[in-house]
Amino acid sequence: MTDSSAGNARRKPFEIDGIITEILSRSSQPIGAYEIARQARKQAHRLSPTQVYRCLDRLLAAREVERIVSINAYVTASGHERIHLLCKTCGEVKSVDENIPKEALRSVAKSVKFQASTTHIEVQGQCRSCRS
Repeated sequence: MTDSSAGNARRKPFEIDGIITEILSRSSQPIGAYEIARQARKQAHRLSPTQVYRCLDRLLAAREVERIVSINAYVTASGHERIHLLCKTCGEVKSVDENIPKEALRSVAKSVKFQASTTHIEVQGQCRSCRS
């Protein structure tokens, strides 16, 4: 017996990718898999955290999302790697496009004959609002 309602129908991976990409694009801050699943349920899309993690793995491989490792959360990708600045007081995350530190890291890796496939930089500290 199959349930054909929108919330319970078996979805193809690309459909789940679209749901998750939409949720991430609407979020002003990085969000984790469980929060993505919760927001999907609010929209009548029943997704388990396992489905969300599988989807996020696909989207990471396709470079459509970025993972903020230290808080295990995700943001939509900008098309190139960014530096993530994390406020330890309020939790705000700013993502900035800055290539200089990443180029320096690649240069260091190359100098010791190490081929870097990705560089990921997260800086933790305090935002301007929390310092005031």
